[in-house]
Formats: sequence, structure tokens, C-alpha cells
Amino acid sequence: MFMSSEEIKKIQVGDQVAYDHSSWTRVDLKIGRVVKITPTGRIRIDNGMLFGTNGREITSDIRASHLVEMEYYNTWKESIDTQKEIKVIVAKINDMINGMKLEELKHLHVFIEEMKTHGN
Repeated sequence: MFMSSEEIKKIQVGDQVAYDHSSWTRVDLKIGRVVKITPTGRIRIDNGMLFGTNGREITSDIRASHLVEMEYYNTWKESIDTQKEIKVIVAKINDMINGMKLEELKHLHVFIEEMKTHGN
């Protein structure tokens, strides 16, 4: 999940990097663009955050961010997008079934059970 030392050494100015900006209660990954790399290997991104050669944010805050692999970010982002899409679809279905009569709901229930059984 966190970037290795070798990956960190390959970062160049202009590259996009992903970092973990999570709190104690939620996971939040973000993207930043590298604007400067110091002679000692520290990495500054476009929002002003500064990361050390170990990939950890240089800060006095106990909840420091860490550079993470882009693949990890992409998987996380895809999962978040899928969850959002599911919420939208469920809300639409709820709107559709709220006005249905009992017999219609029973038919819908049978249809859904058949879909689950047959996998289609």
C-alpha cells in the first residue's frame, strides 16, 4: 500500500502521486502533483504538503499522510465510484417501488428471486 523507497526515488517533478489523507474514522486518498524535489529527496506537492524520503508527510500532526502506490489509489477510487453508483441505483429503485401496489411488489419479489437463483 505505502510506496517503497525504490518507488519514492523514481518520483520526478510533475508526476502525480497518491497519498493517504485518512482520519481515525475514514479512509480518504488524494492525488497531488509533485512541484519540487529537494537535494535531500524531500517531495513537495502542489497543495504544499512535504514528504520525507520515507514517504511520510513532514508535519507535527500525529495523523501524518503517507505516499501510497497509484495502483492502491486506483483500486480504492474504483470501489468508491462503485459504491456511489450503487447508492444512486438503490435510490431510483426505492422511488420506483414506493408507488407500487402490493401485487406488483409480489411480482417484483418473485422476479428478483428468480434472477438470484439463475444468476441473470
